Amino acid sequence: MMLEGTESSNAQAVKELFQYLEIQKMKQLPTSMGDIQKRYQAIPYGWREVDIAVVTAELIAAQKIQVKYGGAVIQPGDQKMPDYLRKRAEIDKAIIGFRVVPPTALIKKCREFLSEYHNCTLGVIPDDENGLIGYMTEKFETERDALYGLLSEEYSAFSYPGKNVVENGVKLCDALLSCQKDPIALLHQAVDMQEDFLDHAEDMSDVNTFFRVQKPIFDSTRAQIELVNAEKE
Repeated sequence: MMLEGTESSNAQAVKELFQYLEIQKMKQLPTSMGDIQKRYQAIPYGWREVDIAVVTAELIAAQKIQVKYGGAVIQPGDQKMPDYLRKRAEIDKAIIGFRVVPPTALIKKCREFLSEYHNCTLGVIPDDENGLIGYMTEKFETERDALYGLLSEEYSAFSYPGKNVVENGVKLCDALLSCQKDPIALLHQAVDMQEDFLDHAEDMSDVNTFFRVQKPIFDSTRAQIELVNAEKE
């Protein structure tokens, strides 16, 4: 029985759930959160629904197990995680399994690429899988949104230089983020695409310089050309 509010009882509960999942893995049986809730709410356990969710969450936070929903790995910080662990309409669709730990060399290569690409020290880049995936997802979604902003705000009115560079950046971000349902695939994709992203960063530096420094000159020149064309007769 799990005793609410005691550290030792929670540790025992975590150990019990972990062993159950190991047995399920040996039998090659998929285990949903619904299966876990039914098992531990029943006799002889009699655990409360919320306690079962908490024990499962402890194993998730410890990066020992993961939740898959619709084939996608759900990150621990996902706002819908409580629903996947407790909501009746969701628990049977939430599959609980052991994490596949990415190779240390893969994480190292990915962090080195991100450090160079974002021009920051390695210390800024998380060195654990969950933190690294969260960092990458946030950074490249933000970058893609900024590129979309350039296309809609600047390039919609006039075809300024560098539009192809911005459009290529959107494609690169989309290609990378298309793998975010599988953390290990996302890490591999980042490493495989690092040269493309580093080349893009060099091209974008020229685009950013244009809008920061040269755009007023360009606009003035264009206005003069339009004026001359209107009065050329």
